Amino acid sequence: MFMIMLIFSVPASARAVTTLAQTGESASAKMGEHSPSAGLCPELTSRQTWNLSGLVQLALCRNPLTAEGWANVDRHRARVTEAGSEYLPKLQASYSQSRGHGKTSIDDDRYADYAVNTKPTSSALSLSWLLFDFGARDAHKDYEEILLDVALDSYRESVSQVVINTADAYYSLLLAHNLARVSHEALDSLELSVAIGKERFALGAGSKAELLEAIAARDSMQLHVLQDDAGAVMAMGRLAFALGFKPSVNVKVEQTELVAPSILKLNNLQDYLLAAQNEHPLLRSARGRLAAAEANTRSAGAQGKPTLVFFANIQYNESISSGNAYTYSYLSNSAGLTLNIPIFDGFSARSQRARAAAEVDVAQAQLHGVENQVELDVWTYFQEVLASLQKVSLSRSSLLSSQQAVQVAYGRYKSGMGSLLDLLNSQNRLMNTKLQQAQAVAQLRLFSIRLALAAGQAVEPLLINQPAG
Repeated sequence: MFMIMLIFSVPASARAVTTLAQTGESASAKMGEHSPSAGLCPELTSRQTWNLSGLVQLALCRNPLTAEGWANVDRHRARVTEAGSEYLPKLQASYSQSRGHGKTSIDDDRYADYAVNTKPTSSALSLSWLLFDFGARDAHKDYEEILLDVALDSYRESVSQVVINTADAYYSLLLAHNLARVSHEALDSLELSVAIGKERFALGAGSKAELLEAIAARDSMQLHVLQDDAGAVMAMGRLAFALGFKPSVNVKVEQTELVAPSILKLNNLQDYLLAAQNEHPLLRSARGRLAAAEANTRSAGAQGKPTLVFFANIQYNESISSGNAYTYSYLSNSAGLTLNIPIFDGFSARSQRARAAAEVDVAQAQLHGVENQVELDVWTYFQEVLASLQKVSLSRSSLLSSQQAVQVAYGRYKSGMGSLLDLLNSQNRLMNTKLQQAQAVAQLRLFSIRLALAAGQAVEPLLINQPAG
């Protein structure tokens, strides 16, 4: 490295103070309202019942995904502050003290040997201020600020993932409860069928085969009840895990039937695609990583170029001999500029520029992949919502028909005009229809939430299990 030193005074730069004052301010305004540090988590008590909206708030506060995402944001905020400190001067002080012993011998009888003990001290204050570096600091600061924005968008994606996981676990639990309830209702109906079968058999109006068939259907349904009750317990454990608790923790949710929302505004597919292109956190993160890679190319381009540094030093040395025979002191000061000119760095700067250019290509390819994936997700969830709406509409009419069919079959069987097989078939169809309706409503609500999140829209209205109008 070739060094040129120019000795003269340099006025202070005002840019460093402005840069430090602005560090991190742009990012602090973008903090999510669901940050783990925004407040204490609500308590989970045995008496309190939770709806989906409350469960989402609880999950956002406790789930490790959001905690990790916000910790990553804090890490990048610290790195932005660190990048801003590169504009400020570096001031360093040093102090040293030692003891010395010396003995002088002269090969002459006329002179006696003598010893000297010394106590030297040294104090120094040095200042160093990088004034010009061909934009390396600017590029580094831009790079860290962009990565902070990427971390915030990644945190938004973590929030979306927690919302989806919580909603999925919640509706799975409601579906399991509905399945268990329908199974118990079917078991009660079969118990009644067995009782009627016994009565008909005792009166000679029914056959032994019909009675045994009813008993077999009841026993089979008892196994279904046990299985469905166990499924509800496991669904509760998955919900607790999604909230950040152990699976053994019992979360009391509102016992409500799965009903379709009274109002579900479905926009045009192109509106969702356009919103996703602008607001989806994964897309914003991918664009941010591309911008960061481009900023890194500017930083790499400044490597291997000259730098201009202002320096100032003041030093005071003092040495006291034994017996205070003499005191030696020395004061020096200097100030000036140092121009550092790299001559040969082993092709390190060229390698850094090549690596930075390759990282831009990688970021562009990743952005293209994310754009395709987001568009596919929006299209898929939009189609799922359309299909779920049709399923809900069809299940309503099918449920009404199945209920009427059971009533007719029960009346015919009780009066001796119908067969037990017709009654069992109608009861089985009713149970399946109830399950299909519950599944259709759960899918409609869950896919509506997924569609809104995929398009970067608010999901608060979808977190309320409002009844159909």
